[in-house]
Amino acid sequence: MATKQIVMQQLQRLSRHHPQYKLTAEMLDDYFSVLDICLPEYLEMGVQNLLATSKYFPKPAEILQAHETAMLQALEMRAGIGNANRVMA
Repeated sequence: MATKQIVMQQLQRLSRHHPQYKLTAEMLDDYFSVLDICLPEYLEMGVQNLLATSKYFPKPAEILQAHETAMLQALEMRAGIGNANRVMA
């Protein structure tokens, strides 16, 4: 599970590329309440992908989706494409 510090580090990475986007304390709490279920390794991979593909600062749901995509890609690499569901079962 991602700690507040890990979530903050990833939001800071995103913020460096969107300086016009200002996060309030309430917004940070909202991001953390959604992203605290993330695994740190996949959260970092998801944010890396968002940095490469997203033109705008992502919403919490977009970061969560990027995290899930990174997890699925890692499972597919380990188990082979199309076999990720078998690993999870």
